Amino acid sequence: MHRLLLSVVLVGCQAGQMASHTEDFNSPKWRLAQRERAATADTTVLQKVAERFWAARVSEDWKVVYEHLPAKVRGEEGWEAWAEWAAAESPFIFEQADPGEVEAMDGFGWQSVAVRTRIRRFPQLEARELNRSDCWRKEDGRWVIVEDRKEKEQLPAKPSTRDLLAEELVRDVHAIVNIAREERNFDRYWDHSDPDDREVMAREQFEELHAEFGFFGATPLWIEVVGDSARVQHEILIKNLHPSLRKMDPQPAVLVEEYRRVDGTWYYDFNTAHPSATSDDAVAASEQPS
Repeated sequence: MHRLLLSVVLVGCQAGQMASHTEDFNSPKWRLAQRERAATADTTVLQKVAERFWAARVSEDWKVVYEHLPAKVRGEEGWEAWAEWAAAESPFIFEQADPGEVEAMDGFGWQSVAVRTRIRRFPQLEARELNRSDCWRKEDGRWVIVEDRKEKEQLPAKPSTRDLLAEELVRDVHAIVNIAREERNFDRYWDHSDPDDREVMAREQFEELHAEFGFFGATPLWIEVVGDSARVQHEILIKNLHPSLRKMDPQPAVLVEEYRRVDGTWYYDFNTAHPSATSDDAVAASEQPS
């Protein structure tokens, strides 16, 4: 009898432990820990990649530089053709580069680099000392530098300026909002929308506005929280539900949506006239005077 009671107690304890572990798994803190663990490994790798890149850029070892360019920049003609162009036409000669510490998170990287540079077409002009704010991203498992200004503006701010734990809370609200949209549950969608927006738009108008399109399979690419504002870039399929267009397949899109924290709770901000999160120098001009 005592053995039976002991077995029941042990089974009950094990079940309680399993439930506790299940609650911890996939919690905001657990997810952030996974991101930070991956970021630590990425930071170590990217620091070496960036140092190799800048050593090659200064020495004009164009083959190595080419290896760290995005596919769309490298083109299809191979590194030798690109190197011939770079040696003659790349805008700047870098006489010196001093890469700073790297920050990496979620497949993106940020780094400040002090450089001394000349304009290639006017080498007689004095060299200028500049501080660059470089951005990197992973492409097919390798780190590539992002030098296109518009693309840099579409990246999140560097992690040290963000509220990383809050980003996991926003991730949960983003999932709720997009499940509600996909299921056309406008009541739930409305409940998770910004209270300030709801004061200036009637519930019926909200549904009419959002019922014109179907949204499917939203997948976050990055989340950025600065203060009480958040941005989420996601991939999503959008279908126009007008009767004349219902036979058309959903179209893929990459969109940035905004969220706001109001009285400690995150909401989808469908009226983006509110002040929103602004990126730091990581998405500003690539070169600034020191």
